[in-house]
Amino acid sequence: MTATATAKTGNEPPTGAAPRAAPDPHRSPVGGVTWLVLRQHRLTLWIAAVAFLALVIELVWLRTALTDYVRTTARHCADTGGQTDCVSGALEFQTTYGDLLYTTGQFIGFLPLLFGLFVAGPMIARELESGTYQLAWTQSVSPMRWFAAKLAVPAVLAVTGVTALSALHTWAWWPVQDLLPGRHWYQGFDELGVVPVAYALLGVAVGATAGLLIKRTLVSIGVTLVGFTALNWAFSALLPHLAESRTKVGKDFPGLGSTDWGWRRGYVTAGGGHLPEETCAGGSGAVRERCLADHHIVGGFRDYHPASQFWTLQWTQAALVAAVAVAFAWFAVWWMRRGHR
Repeated sequence: MTATATAKTGNEPPTGAAPRAAPDPHRSPVGGVTWLVLRQHRLTLWIAAVAFLALVIELVWLRTALTDYVRTTARHCADTGGQTDCVSGALEFQTTYGDLLYTTGQFIGFLPLLFGLFVAGPMIARELESGTYQLAWTQSVSPMRWFAAKLAVPAVLAVTGVTALSALHTWAWWPVQDLLPGRHWYQGFDELGVVPVAYALLGVAVGATAGLLIKRTLVSIGVTLVGFTALNWAFSALLPHLAESRTKVGKDFPGLGSTDWGWRRGYVTAGGGHLPEETCAGGSGAVRERCLADHHIVGGFRDYHPASQFWTLQWTQAALVAAVAVAFAWFAVWWMRRGHR
């Protein structure tokens, strides 16, 4: 009996080792469940990418056009004392550039809610309602990992996109903030700076929470719409109190600078107290005069925020909105873990 010896090479695996699977050249470098989320909504992503690119191009063009106007026409009109052609030019400037800038800002301010509605409905509630999530959960993907991808992917995309658009919008608005009537910093506050980014996080968090709890597509979308709108209203009402306001007092309601945000006004009594404007609002002149005399009112006041507090209010509100967004996200993660231990 003879034995045949087989020469071993250094490239052979050790005895008992499982053979290595050949790497898949078509596999995405993005994680499996993340890639699945992106692939499921690839049409929406393509539409969003085209819209994002169009907005970027528009805002860059707007910035160029606006700064060119400020550099030429505005200076010319200031030097000539505001001739007739300057008045018509200002109206044309408002129609051509101001309205477009305003509409673009409105759309950017609407994006956080749009993200929330999409996450609540198509991304989470629809899968839970139809039961398609079970396929992912049986493919070595834990429920928590599935939900983390559903929460993290839109959050990253929302923050990245809204950050870029908000920065470009603020960049385009900055040189003409004093030239466009009705476009002051406090009138488009939620469309400028860092606040839209915080709202984007809030939209995703509220939408994910609603979709996870309700598990019905249309109902989740409706709840997200109502909930996000209510939160937005609450933050707007709280905004004037996020920084110390200043007060002007006069015989009547005192005037403010063109960039000052007068958020409250009222009456000053002889003893130095402040009464709300509604105290003597309405009625005929005689009735109002009697009311003023009965309350010993000697003047008026205005509480206002100067334009110098813009960034203080921006960062304070953004931090508050982001904190609420984190609270919603934490609750959603806790609920997911509680139900699928």
